[in-house]
Amino acid sequence: MEYLPNSDEFPTTYIGQIEFKKERIYPGEYENVKVMFLKHQNIEELLEKGKIWWIHEGPRKIGEAEVLEVYDK
Repeated sequence: MEYLPNSDEFPTTYIGQIEFKKERIYPGEYENVKVMFLKHQNIEELLEKGKIWWIHEGPRKIGEAEVLEVYDK
């Protein structure tokens, strides 16, 4: 799917919590973060090292992330 700025037309979204050490991450900054997704979502097959995904607050895209490592819990 092609990204359209601030579009809310996504076939599937995934909910999770993002943790990082700083209080804020500003535009243009890069940080390593930990993301924990809700368990009832079928996201395991999508999470692989090197995968790029978009981070949204509601319909608004606020960042991009690259999967560096996947942990089972």
